[in-house]
Amino acid sequence: MRRLLQAWLPRRYRLRLWLLRQYFTRESRATRRAQPSRLQRLVARAALAMRRGGPGDGPRGLERLGSVMLINLESRPDRLEQATAEMQRLGIHQAERFDAIPSANGALGCALSHAECLRRLLAKDWDAMMVCEDDVEFLVERSHLDALVDAFLDDAAADVACLAYFVRRSRPHSRLFLRGMNVQTASCYVVKRRVAEELLSAWDDGIEQLAAGGTPHRHACDRSWIPLQESRVFLVPMIRAARQRSGYSDIERRLVAYSH
Repeated sequence: MRRLLQAWLPRRYRLRLWLLRQYFTRESRATRRAQPSRLQRLVARAALAMRRGGPGDGPRGLERLGSVMLINLESRPDRLEQATAEMQRLGIHQAERFDAIPSANGALGCALSHAECLRRLLAKDWDAMMVCEDDVEFLVERSHLDALVDAFLDDAAADVACLAYFVRRSRPHSRLFLRGMNVQTASCYVVKRRVAEELLSAWDDGIEQLAAGGTPHRHACDRSWIPLQESRVFLVPMIRAARQRSGYSDIERRLVAYSH
């Protein structure tokens, strides 16, 4: 059929058809993916605008956060080393290790640790903080990360920004963010104080269910916060800022390779 079409078309159109076929080859698609996207340019533009601010503008990006909490089990120094290297690579100097709560039920220990981080946010009277698990891997440079954090903190409607995420349902929110309506993965997120008590209540309910033998698929911390996403604004950046590093998971008790 292709040969018949080529024989029927005038020579100039045959050349255009050939060019189109070359454009849609696998190599061409890979080349186009490697080029900066419109979304990447938007984030870069926001980062540039932030850098142009005067010295009297005050702290920016991550410097506006009360803390960057890094959840790490004492039994996983390998993960602490990797996460510390990530923080140093991006110049995140205010990162504070949180001694994760060990449990035979990995999902329970994880939920308890995240809940305690929220209690620290409330006790310290911080306006916002970032929480990272020790398998976090950042996918953007520091200036882009700062631009996303600034945009989130300046958004009066936003409550939580999930910088690492697996989102099943979302809708448009702003130039840089989508509103996630079913966001999983608590590997890296920024949370504002104003939602902390509600989120803590949801997590405490999940912890109670996990302690009673409930399934992690319903009551793990990144599942028990999903109902709250209907009434509170959880954002995900259109450009994924972080992800979970593949490796041995103490929760899954196996090697995991994340595709997101």
